[in-house]
Amino acid sequence: MKQFHLSVAQGIRQLQSNNIYNSYEEIRSLEELQQAVQFDHVAGSFRDNHRKTENFISADALIMDCDNEANNPQDWLTPDTLALILPSVMFYTVYSRSHMRAKGEL
Repeated sequence: MKQFHLSVAQGIRQLQSNNIYNSYEEIRSLEELQQAVQFDHVAGSFRDNHRKTENFISADALIMDCDNEANNPQDWLTPDTLALILPSVMFYTVYSRSHMRAKGEL
């Protein structure tokens, strides 16, 4: 696994107003990734652990959200199709807590 870093809001899950990420985690294994993504997380480090544009320091990873809104599942982007599109790019897939739920469904 290629190592990268995540800023993690330890103990916080799905709090939209949160902008404090109090733990800067080095991810070196799938186990460490699984542990980190249990909580709100972002790619990048921020001055005073406060996520906002002017506090951004650096990032060594890119997080992308894939909302497949097409009605036809054959038109959806999946990890398998992403691997075919970007064969030389290493990536990890982490599903959100609302994976496969209809938009607006709780």
